[in-house]
Amino acid sequence: MTAPQSPAEPHIQVALTWLAWAEGDLVTAKHNLLDPDIPPRQAAQHAEQAAEKAVKAGLVLRQIDFGKQHDVEMLAGWLGWRLGTSAGQLERLSACNTEARDPDSGGDAPNDAEAKAAVAIAERVVSAVRARFNALGVTTDQVKPA
Repeated sequence: MTAPQSPAEPHIQVALTWLAWAEGDLVTAKHNLLDPDIPPRQAAQHAEQAAEKAVKAGLVLRQIDFGKQHDVEMLAGWLGWRLGTSAGQLERLSACNTEARDPDSGGDAPNDAEAKAAVAIAERVVSAVRARFNALGVTTDQVKPA
C-alpha cells in the first residue's frame, strides 16, 4: 500500500477538483436521463465528460501530462488503472460524445438506450477512480459534485 499523500500538495488539490467536476457531469447526465424534455444525446455527452474528467483526475494525481487529449480510451490507457470497463466501451463512449455534439459526425445522435449505457459506463469509471484515490491514501470523502 502506498503511503497517504498530503492533500496540501498542489497536484492533489487539482486532481480532486477534476474528480469533483467529473461527479458534477455524472449528476447532470443522470438528471438528463430523467427529464423527457432533454434529448438523450445530452445525457450521453455529459456521461462522456464525466468519464474523461475522472480519468484526467487520475492522470493529474499520477502527474502524467495529457495535453489537450480528449480520447477517453487513450487517456485510460495512459492511466493504466482498472476502470470497470472495456476499451471498447470507452471507445463507444468517445463516439457517443462526438455524435452527441456534432450533427456532421456521420453517426446518429445517441438514443435512450445508448445514453443509459453511456451513463452506466461513466458511473463505473468515476467510481473506480474515486476508489483508487482512496486506496492511494487520497481521501475523497469531501469531494462533492461541482
